[in-house]
Amino acid sequence: MTPFPYNSTTWTPLVRFTVPGPPIPKERPRFSIRNGRPHTRTADRTRQYEEKVQLFARSAMASVPMVPKGVPVRIDLLLVHEMPKTRAKRVRIPGPFYKATKTGGDGDNILKAITDALNGIVYVDDAQISTHRVDAIEVTEFEKARAVVLICVPRAWLHNTVEGVQ
Repeated sequence: MTPFPYNSTTWTPLVRFTVPGPPIPKERPRFSIRNGRPHTRTADRTRQYEEKVQLFARSAMASVPMVPKGVPVRIDLLLVHEMPKTRAKRVRIPGPFYKATKTGGDGDNILKAITDALNGIVYVDDAQISTHRVDAIEVTEFEKARAVVLICVPRAWLHNTVEGVQ
């Protein structure tokens, strides 16, 4: 069973990779004033997760061309969270369950952390993302938490790139 639909007539997969470990949502920026000037910094936890995503994205993009500016991108995320042990004991049915609780962060904040991390690696700017899909599930303890990222591009652009016309 594949978690992503491949039967689209306009989009074709460009790259797919998995980021192991629990998905981390993007936190609010930290503000401070130094020498009378405002400064903004990214929280350490968010920065570390973005660096982890960049590591796996660079590895996956080793033999794939970066999507140039002006080409739309579709991103599909499968966020796999570990089910809290207290609920796992009550739910005795193995398999994935759609996540409906607040544990593990909001899907849109995790999407923001991942799309910001992919700037300059997969695409030039995250403004190129024309559509996205986020599925969040919980699994029992024998499976590991992870984020599966699928980047799709228009079929015509990928065909032109492979042919050398682009």
